[in-house]
Amino acid sequence: MYKGAFYDHKVAKAIPVTVQIFTESLLLDYTREGVSAKKLQWLFTEITVQVSDRNFIRITSAGEEAGTLEVHDPVFVGTFLQTYRHTRGASLHELALRGGYKVGLISLIIVIGILLAGHFFILPWCADRIVDQLPRSFDKKDR
Repeated sequence: MYKGAFYDHKVAKAIPVTVQIFTESLLLDYTREGVSAKKLQWLFTEITVQVSDRNFIRITSAGEEAGTLEVHDPVFVGTFLQTYRHTRGASLHELALRGGYKVGLISLIIVIGILLAGHFFILPWCADRIVDQLPRSFDKKDR
């Protein structure tokens, strides 16, 4: 059980919650002023995660019970990320969102490398093959 702050996208005030991590979901347990205890279960497939450092994580759900959970606990962040990564692979879109300029820069370097390799190695090799074939074809035409 970990402590966190829940924002329900209706009120700007944070609601203190306790969070439990399961293999494929999170369970949020909170009480509001004058309202009985309420539990929310967020599946890992319905949430988006933003990690700023090892001590803070922001988890947003867009399901029926939409809201944002913020936790300032390094133990929770480590445990959650280990569990979350085992159940959900990183897609190309997520990689671009997480490290956008890095992915773009790496892609640009790869494309430039392919173009340079083609210009300095593949084109000269092809030109040598063509030059080797041209004199033979001209000799055959003259006879």
